[in-house]
Amino acid sequence: MSGELGTPLRRAVIEQGSSNTAIADNVVNDITVYGWDQTVLNKSGEPFVLDRGRELGMTNRIDRVRCVIAKDGCRCTPPP
Repeated sequence: MSGELGTPLRRAVIEQGSSNTAIADNVVNDITVYGWDQTVLNKSGEPFVLDRGRELGMTNRIDRVRCVIAKDGCRCTPPP
């Protein structure tokens, strides 16, 4: 799942392992993260977030972002 950019619709995002990144436009059901050093960024939707790694003291990043498509690729920044 590493490096997926701009998927139009995701019912769910699930990551397992370490050091993976997923970027999705819209997540409608849930985001579940197992492991540590995972990054999940979504642009819209109201997903249920389950961070199993954080329950065990591991650090993961799960955020909603505003994506701006530039000539040189996607730049994501936190919403205002």
